[in-house]
Amino acid sequence: MSRILSILLLAVFLLFSSTAAPASPTQPALLRSVAGLQWTTVNPFNGYSSKDTHCTTGYINAQQHYWITAAHCVMVVTGRDDYGDPVVKIAEADYSIAGSPATVIFADMRADIAILQTSINDRGMKPLRLASTHPIWASKVSMVGYPFGQGPMYAEGYVSNPSFQFVNAPGWEHRRFMVYNMAGCPGNSGSPVVNSRVEVVSVLQFGFGTSCGPIMGGTTLTTLRQVAGAYFG
Repeated sequence: MSRILSILLLAVFLLFSSTAAPASPTQPALLRSVAGLQWTTVNPFNGYSSKDTHCTTGYINAQQHYWITAAHCVMVVTGRDDYGDPVVKIAEADYSIAGSPATVIFADMRADIAILQTSINDRGMKPLRLASTHPIWASKVSMVGYPFGQGPMYAEGYVSNPSFQFVNAPGWEHRRFMVYNMAGCPGNSGSPVVNSRVEVVSVLQFGFGTSCGPIMGGTTLTTLRQVAGAYFG
């Protein structure tokens, strides 16, 4: 009787073990490819450093030590031009990625993409690849980020719309974005969003607000290829 009971218990254990959800393979891979981006702006009047600010950045080129993030993380609006478009410049700041000094070498405000470069050892980071195929509706995506400068924190979700276009949104109506139902907070900006093969399909740039739940958005893969494709290793 005791032997039969033992066999039954073993069978139940094996059943639950085999049906348990496996750990996502993208999580450990992303932890080696994403870091926190931090910068401190110096007040030109008194020389004092302002409050540290945080975003997220992804490692994309081992030879050139390139990192990708959202341009609004490194640029500030200084006014409006004659057409009402924002006048922007790279913020006068001391940038660092995972404690390593970094320099902004490219920034496109309209696409909201920036490239930074570090000059020292990248500490075993693994560069991310740009995806070769476009994601489709409901395909799985994930990211690692540093919300409010804390992390790393992993999130996953699904593509809600791979080519979304805003209506009645001045300045945004001619752009297309990828939208995904995935949780994020301030500080997640710049997070590379990857597919199940850990290939970059988007860079997180905005959220729709708490009233819409965890709906986030960022650049499409087409825009990434056009603007930043040459920087990937």
